[in-house]
Amino acid sequence: MKMEKLQSPSLKDLFVDQIQNAIISGQLKIGDRLPSEREFARQMQVSLTVVHSGLQELESRGFVHIVPRQGAYVSNFRKYGNADTLSALMDYSGGELGNDVTRSILEIRKMSQFFIVEMIIKNASDEDFVKLGKKLADLAESKTAQETADNIFAFWHEACYISGDTIVPLAVYAFRNPVATLWKRYCKLYGKEELIENTKVAYDLMVARDLEGSTRHAAKCVDRAISGDRSLYFDIK
Repeated sequence: MKMEKLQSPSLKDLFVDQIQNAIISGQLKIGDRLPSEREFARQMQVSLTVVHSGLQELESRGFVHIVPRQGAYVSNFRKYGNADTLSALMDYSGGELGNDVTRSILEIRKMSQFFIVEMIIKNASDEDFVKLGKKLADLAESKTAQETADNIFAFWHEACYISGDTIVPLAVYAFRNPVATLWKRYCKLYGKEELIENTKVAYDLMVARDLEGSTRHAAKCVDRAISGDRSLYFDIK
């Protein structure tokens, strides 16, 4: 097998990652005007070529809108983003997610959760639930926020697999980084015990094949995080 040469990220890649992460995290907000190319080059000590090509890359990813003779602005990526925008959001693991992105991810999770529990209750066997119970046991032994995030992801990914759907496990895995970021934030704000208990209740309801109770519990948990007393936004504490 022929191996390819390993390469470090280019200055352009580093520039793009830094600006993109600042946008996703909310440090740079939608509509903000970015510094001029010359100012970027001066502050970051890179060439104008690096800045120019980096901004063009950010525009192609849906995060920046360049207005000729006026400058570059943070684009409304939530409304006008493309496949590259979604990919960047799913891969994001550089820190905290901004409030807008947080809400979007929670809304997606709420909608998908209804489908997941319905498919599990419909298709999972008793043996499947035994396997899922082992993931729950691992979750209960979590010691840190990171372990809790990893184990709760393993639980729900297994749940998606036993649902019998082909696409859902892949979609859930693709969102691993941003969802894990939110679970870690939940642990830091409200404690891992509550997150573990919510998962146990969800498991018990699915084992009982209680569809109404499962969907009601899922909606309650996510709604509390979106607009209730378990908010995951930056400005709550």
